[in-house]
Amino acid sequence: MTTIGIDLGTTNTVAALNARVFDLDPKSGNLLPSVVAFPPSGTQLVGTVARRRRPIDPENTIYSAKRLIGKKWFSYDVKDFRQRYPHKLVEDEEGFAAFETRGGRFNPTDVAAMLLQRVCLRSGQPPAKVTGIITVPSMFQEAERQATMEAGRLVGMAEVKIIDEPIAAALAYLAVAKDKPGLAVVYDLGGGTFDLAIVDCREQRPKIVASGGDLYLGGDDIDLRLSQWVADEMLKTHRWEYRNEPEVLARLILECEQAKIRLSRDKQTSIDMTRVDLSSPFTSASIELDRKRLSLLCGDIVRRTFILCDEVLGKAGVKPQQVDGVFVVGGPTQLPMFQEGIQEYFGKPVRYVYDPMYVVAIGASAAGHILG
Repeated sequence: MTTIGIDLGTTNTVAALNARVFDLDPKSGNLLPSVVAFPPSGTQLVGTVARRRRPIDPENTIYSAKRLIGKKWFSYDVKDFRQRYPHKLVEDEEGFAAFETRGGRFNPTDVAAMLLQRVCLRSGQPPAKVTGIITVPSMFQEAERQATMEAGRLVGMAEVKIIDEPIAAALAYLAVAKDKPGLAVVYDLGGGTFDLAIVDCREQRPKIVASGGDLYLGGDDIDLRLSQWVADEMLKTHRWEYRNEPEVLARLILECEQAKIRLSRDKQTSIDMTRVDLSSPFTSASIELDRKRLSLLCGDIVRRTFILCDEVLGKAGVKPQQVDGVFVVGGPTQLPMFQEGIQEYFGKPVRYVYDPMYVVAIGASAAGHILG
């Protein structure tokens, strides 16, 4: 039996065997975009090739489905999702939200199963020989956890286990830590959500003391903020509007996401606007962007995470300075504006051992001994 740790994310999915992540997508390697698309050809696309269809076929390209897993049709979360995303949602036979596409009707559990099917395929193991340890946010309720487990069963996994994402992250860091903290914070900023958990690391199985977060706060907010700024700049400079066509705006957001990622390693970058709107009259047009501008545009997003930190620490009766270690999860935490904010707030630098994009899957792959 093969145990696979799976970070089934809102934006990307990562999987690990024996604390090593493995490739899930021919185009993007270890990161599998959590996207499924149903083009007119009648095929089903998963990952990067599906994600590329977002600008041209939004109703038939499902993304961020994790936000709705286990959610009833009349819940606030479904109502909020319908206002934010272009998908056509309907109520299924059991009263849950489902996506209506040209390929058929699929609920979020079905979408999760399609992603897990890819994980098993790329692992080289048939699902019947796989124990899947799937991570979920600590804020997930029982219905959401059960729906996630059901996705693994739909694939045919021999066994499915659930572990909280902060616990998985803590296990990964603790396995290689030279000085193990007694009380740690897991600061998890993903593409679409922010979670903060205070974890007691003194026992063999770390325990969550307090947790909280925001289901609509993450790297996506940075991408949207950047796209609005870029569109304003192009309108002022070139009198060309990029927000009139949904497909153009979707391409702009994707280009801004890539620029954000580049700024995690480079001090400055540029956005090639000729890639955004193919009907524009420009043969050459670009927007320059550096880390300082990004901080000015998105400083309030950084501050919002620390307002939530105040709330979670308050629930636990813990002051920032009493935390022994800060573990980070999620791609946006690699941006200097978040690293600097974390160090200022907690009075200590973040602990980097693994890539924050992979650490949850790595921890989950080694969690079998505490889950039984």
